[in-house]
Amino acid sequence: MEIIRITATNRPLVTDFLKIAGATTLQKFRYYDSRSLDIMDHHLATFVIRHQDSSIAYGHLDREEDTIWLGIAIAENFQGKGLGTLMMTHLLSYARLQEIPKIKLAVDLDNEAAIPLYKKFGFKICQQTPKIFFMEWTLPAFRGS
Repeated sequence: MEIIRITATNRPLVTDFLKIAGATTLQKFRYYDSRSLDIMDHHLATFVIRHQDSSIAYGHLDREEDTIWLGIAIAENFQGKGLGTLMMTHLLSYARLQEIPKIKLAVDLDNEAAIPLYKKFGFKICQQTPKIFFMEWTLPAFRGS
């Protein structure tokens, strides 16, 4: 397995992910329902996890005005294998290196696998609608010696 940063030249790796993600994954990860792949030109970072010539997981950090949004998705056939943890670790490590102070995400209330994952990484619920939790992560303050 390898984590690959998406650029203009390897963008088809995201198309590959969207083709194999599965209906259940794409019902929960609706980011590209209303956006073209060109939106990646404006992402702070986009990554896929590749395994045996397939993109099996996706993650991004996207700036929308003053807010940085995190999005991840794991292909149906690869869920429950630690890929969400791997992608979250990678995205938040990137955020720390870039000194991004705050990240938000939106998750369906019935996404019982994702919510505990996000909480494990320090995301806290900051707002709720009838169907969605909005969660926020804050860059931990540096504790020098």
